[in-house]
Amino acid sequence: METNEAVVCISDDDTESLKLKSTTGTTVLRLPNSLPFASKLSHGIIKQAPICLQASDIARLEEKEWFNDILMDFGLSQCVRRHELSDSPLKKVWVFSTFFFTMLEDKGINAVCKWSAHWNVFEQELIVVPVNKDFHWYIILILSPNSSFAPSDLDPIGAPCAQIFSLDSLGGKQCEARELIENWLQIVAKPKLSGRQWITPDSRSLPVPKQPNFYDCGPFSIHNLGRFLMHYPDIVNRAISSASHEWDRIWHPHLASHMRKNLRLQTTLRRSVTLQEA
Repeated sequence: METNEAVVCISDDDTESLKLKSTTGTTVLRLPNSLPFASKLSHGIIKQAPICLQASDIARLEEKEWFNDILMDFGLSQCVRRHELSDSPLKKVWVFSTFFFTMLEDKGINAVCKWSAHWNVFEQELIVVPVNKDFHWYIILILSPNSSFAPSDLDPIGAPCAQIFSLDSLGGKQCEARELIENWLQIVAKPKLSGRQWITPDSRSLPVPKQPNFYDCGPFSIHNLGRFLMHYPDIVNRAISSASHEWDRIWHPHLASHMRKNLRLQTTLRRSVTLQEA
């Protein structure tokens, strides 16, 4: 891989022109970012900070390499972007930084109070929490967090509730992680109860495609999130056996192993286009 040049890539609909930019010898790809935490308000205009991949990051897209935080951001951003372009996307999806769960687990809920200070948790339709623990990536999801409240006189049994899912490509149930996210959600909800009662979320792990090794957790997590976004109504409303054809149709396990290659191809194409246009 060349390491004596830098490439700046922007989205196809960006009004800026593609250009080359010299650096101190590291190849850099600047890619469009669809993750909400990257948004910044500047002079009344919301701007997305790009995802910047250095040569060392791009090298991790090769086989048998473990994904780091920036590659997870890249893959998750691609998931969100594809979902936004689908026929009937969720309108409000929040994806936490890859550092959120680590901070929550290591330093407690008080340490992450400000992480939701500038957006309303309960206006989101889906919250995505990427988790990195013991060099293993998996995903925690909160679906319909606004269903965490109900009138105080309502019987909570049978009432609609938020749902918390774990998507672990090694098959782990991740009960403690889901419980930690539930506790965080309940504490965030307290100031908003206003006489209403808290409805305990339904929490469970989902059977997702399993990685065949110990280094593909990143690309498999990205694949699994993409399939969930595409088929979440079927996934959450029905119990689907992992031995069924329906499960294969929804999760497409044979495609999970191609996610690494797909992301690598995207960086190659963007770099190639930039060099041609420069």
